[in-house]
Amino acid sequence: MSEVSVIETFFPCRSTIDDDDDYGGSSILRTLPLGSLATISAPSAASATLVGGSNYTVHRGLSPTTANRIQNRVLELEEALEAERATSLRYDRQIADLNLQLVAAQEKVDEADNEIQAQMDANRRGEADYLKLKKDYDTLLANHDASEANLKKKFSEIIKDLEDQLDRLRQQKSKLDKEKQSFVIEIENLNTTLDQAGKNNVYADQKLRDLEEQMKKLNAKVGDLTKQNAELLAFKNKLSQENGDLLKTVHDYETKFGILSSSKTQIQTHLEELKSKYDDELRSKGLTGDQLNQAQSELDRVVALYEEELEAADGLRGQVARLQAEYLTLKSKYDKDMAARGDEVEELRRKLNARVAELESELENFRSRNSKLEKDKSKLGLEIKDYSLQLEDANNVIQDHMKRAKQLEHLATDLQKRSDELSSELQRANLDLSNANAEVARLKALAGDLQDKIDALTRENAKLTGTPKFIFMIKKKQSKLVQPYCKIYFCFETVLKLVLGKLDSAGGAANQIRIDLENKLKDRDAELEAIKHRSQTTITELQTTLVDLENKLKNEGSRLKKKHAQEIQEYQIQLDALQRANIEFEKAKKGAYNKIRELESALEIERKGARDAKDAAANLERKVATLLAELDDLRSLYDASEKARRKLEADNSESSQHMTEINVTISNLQNDRKRLEADLAGYEHRFADADSSRRAAEDRADKLSAELARISEQLKSEQSAATSLQAVNKQLEVQVRELSIHLEDLEASRDGRKALSQYKSKIADLERDLDAEQRRGKEAMNEVQKLKRQLQDTRVQAERDHLLVIEYADNINNWQAKFNALKSQLEQNEEVLTITLNKYRKVQAELEDAQHRADRAEAQNAATVRHHTTIIGGAPPLGMPGLGRTRAMSVTKEVTSRFIR
Repeated sequence: MSEVSVIETFFPCRSTIDDDDDYGGSSILRTLPLGSLATISAPSAASATLVGGSNYTVHRGLSPTTANRIQNRVLELEEALEAERATSLRYDRQIADLNLQLVAAQEKVDEADNEIQAQMDANRRGEADYLKLKKDYDTLLANHDASEANLKKKFSEIIKDLEDQLDRLRQQKSKLDKEKQSFVIEIENLNTTLDQAGKNNVYADQKLRDLEEQMKKLNAKVGDLTKQNAELLAFKNKLSQENGDLLKTVHDYETKFGILSSSKTQIQTHLEELKSKYDDELRSKGLTGDQLNQAQSELDRVVALYEEELEAADGLRGQVARLQAEYLTLKSKYDKDMAARGDEVEELRRKLNARVAELESELENFRSRNSKLEKDKSKLGLEIKDYSLQLEDANNVIQDHMKRAKQLEHLATDLQKRSDELSSELQRANLDLSNANAEVARLKALAGDLQDKIDALTRENAKLTGTPKFIFMIKKKQSKLVQPYCKIYFCFETVLKLVLGKLDSAGGAANQIRIDLENKLKDRDAELEAIKHRSQTTITELQTTLVDLENKLKNEGSRLKKKHAQEIQEYQIQLDALQRANIEFEKAKKGAYNKIRELESALEIERKGARDAKDAAANLERKVATLLAELDDLRSLYDASEKARRKLEADNSESSQHMTEINVTISNLQNDRKRLEADLAGYEHRFADADSSRRAAEDRADKLSAELARISEQLKSEQSAATSLQAVNKQLEVQVRELSIHLEDLEASRDGRKALSQYKSKIADLERDLDAEQRRGKEAMNEVQKLKRQLQDTRVQAERDHLLVIEYADNINNWQAKFNALKSQLEQNEEVLTITLNKYRKVQAELEDAQHRADRAEAQNAATVRHHTTIIGGAPPLGMPGLGRTRAMSVTKEVTSRFIR
C-alpha cells in the first residue's frame, strides 16, 4: 500500500490533486539515490516496517551479501514502486474525477445554498408581499363588505320605497275610488238637475203655449173692441139723444158710487188689516215642513177666497147686466168720451203688441237658456267621459306599477339566486383552496420525508466514501430523489397559481356582478323616478281636472242660484207692481168720482178687467205652481245637502276609525322600536364579543409573525454558521494539503518518523475535528430542516388564523349589516310614523274644512228656504168677497204701469 493510499485513508475524497502533479511516495523514493535508502534504514539495526507493511531486516555495515540483498531489494522496491506508481496514477485519475465531481457537488451545494438564500429572501419578500396583500385584502374586504352593505341597504331601501309607493298607489286608488263614487253621486245630482232643467224647459214650453193662447185671446179681444167701436159710433147719435134722460140717473149713480167708495175704503182697511195679520203670521212661521203645509193650506184658503171673489164677481156681472140697459141709454151722451176711449184702445193695442213682443223675447230667452242647458249637459257628459277615461288611465298606470313591482321582485329573487350561486362558488373555491393547502402540506411532509431519506443516504454516503462507484450511484439516486421533489415543488407552484387565478377570477366575477347590480339598480332608480314623475303628473292632472269640475259645478250652482234669485226678484217686483197698481187704482177711482162721463168706459174697463183678472189669476196659479216646483227643487237641494252632510259624517267616522288605526299602528311601531332597540343592544354585545375574538386572533397572528421572524433569524444564523463551517472546511483542506506535502518532506528527512507520528496524531486530531464539524453541520442541517418544518407549521397555523380572522371579519360584517339593517328599519319606521302623523293632520284639516263647508251649506240652504218662504208669504191675498172690481182694476193698472215704466 502506497503513501498516497495512506493519505487517502486519512483524508478521504478531500484533496484536490491535479493529474500533472506526481508527488506520491514512489516519486520521492525514485528521486533518492541508493545510498539514501541505506541512510534511511541505517540509524536502526532493528527491522523497519515500510509503508506497504513488509518487514525488512537492515544490517549494519556493507557486506556484499547485504549489498546484493539491498540491490535486490532495491530492484524489488523499484518494481513495487513502478506498480505503485501505476496504481497511484490510476488512483490519481480517480481522485481527479472524484474531485471534479466533488467540485460540481460543492457548486451544486453552493447553488442550493444560494437558492435557499434566494428562497429565504423570496420568502421574506413573499411574507412582506403577503402582509401587504393581507392588508390590501383586508381593506378590499372591508370596502367590499361596506359596498355590499350599502348595496343591500340601498336595495332594501328601494324595495321599501317600492312598497311605500305601492301602498300610496293603493291608497290613491282607494281615494280615487271614493272620488269616483263621489263623482258618480255628483253626476247623479247633475242628472237630477238636468232632469229638473228638462222639466223647467217643458214648463217654459207650456208657458209659451199659454202665452200664445193669451196672445190669440188678446187679438180676439182687439177684434171685439174694434167691432164694439163701430157699434159705439153707430149708437153715438142715439146716446146723444138719451144724454139728457140719463143725467138724472147719473146723479143717482153718483150717490151709489159714494156708497160703494165708502164700502171700498172699509174693505181696503179690512184688507190692510188682513195683510198685516198675514205678514205677522208669515214672520212667526219657521223653516220646517209644517210651515210648508201651512203655506199650502193658506194657498188653498186663498184659492177658496178667490173662488168666492169670482162668485162675487159673477154677482157684480149680474148687476152690470142689469145696468147695461141703462148703459145703452147713456152711450149716446158719451160720443166724445168714446172717441177718446178709442184712442186709448189704440194705445192699449200698441201696449198689448209690445207685451206680446216682450213675451216673445222672453220665449226666445227661455229657448236660449234651454239650449245653453243642453250644451252644458253635453259638456258635462263629455267631461264625465273624460274623467272616466282618466280614471281608466289611472287604473292602467296602477296596474303597470304593480306589474313593474312584480318584475322588480322577480329581479330581486334572481339577484338573490345569483348571489347565492356566487357564495356557493366562493365556498367551493375556499374548499379547493383548503384542499390545495392540504395537498401542499402533504407534499411538504413528503418533501420532509424525502429530505430525511436524503439525509439518511448522505449518512450512508459518508460511511461508504471509500467506494467512488457507490458514491456515483448514490449521487444518481440523490438526483433521482431530488427530481420528484422538484416536480412536487413545481406542481405546488402550479396549484398555487391555479388557486390564485381562481381567486382572481372569482374576485373579478364578484366585481363584475357588483358593477352589474349597481347599473341595474341605477336603471331601476331611473325607472322608478320616471314612474313617480308620471304618476305625479297624472295625479296633478286629475287634481286640476277635479278642481276645474268642482269650480264648474260651483259656478253652475251659483249661476242657477242667481237665476232663481233673479226670477224671485222679478216675481217680487211684479207683486210690488201689483200693489202699486192697486194704489194707482185708488187714485184713478178718486179721479173717476170727478169724471162721471167716464162711467161707461170704466164699466167696460171693469168688464175687461174681470177677464184680465181671470187671466192674471191663471198666471198667478201658474206662478204658484212654479214656486211650488222651486220649493220642490229647494227640497231636493236640501236633501242633497243632507246627503252631503251624512257623507261628511260618514267620512268623519271613517277618519276617526282611521285615526284609531293610526294610533294602533303608532303604538305597534313604538313596541317594534323598543324590541328592535333590545335586539340592537344584543347585536352590539355580540359584535363586541366578535371584535374581542378578532383581536385575540390578530394577537395570535402577531405572535406567529414574531415567531416566524425569530425562526427566520435562526435560519439566517444557521446559514451563516454553515457558511463559516464551509470556510473552515476549506481551510482544513488547505491545511491537509500543506501537511501532506510537509509529511512527504518529513518522511524524506531523518527525523521524519517522529514528525510523521506527530503529524499522524495531528491528522487524527484534525480528522476528529472534521468529523465533529461534519456532525455539527449535519445537526445544523437537521435543525434547519426542523426549523423549516416549524416554519411550515407556523405558516399553516398562520393561514388557519387568517381564515379564522376572515371568518370573524365575515361574522363582524354580518352583524354590522344586521345592525345597519335594524338601524335603517328603525329610521324607516320613524319616517312611516311621521308620514302617518302628517296624514292624520291632513285628514283632520280636511275634516275641519268639510265641517265648515257643511255648516256653510246648511246656512245657505236655510237662507234660501227662508228667502223663498218670505217671497211666498210676501204676496198679498188674491181676493176677498166683494173685491172683484178692485182686482180687475189692479190687473189692468199693472199692465199699464209696466208699459209706462
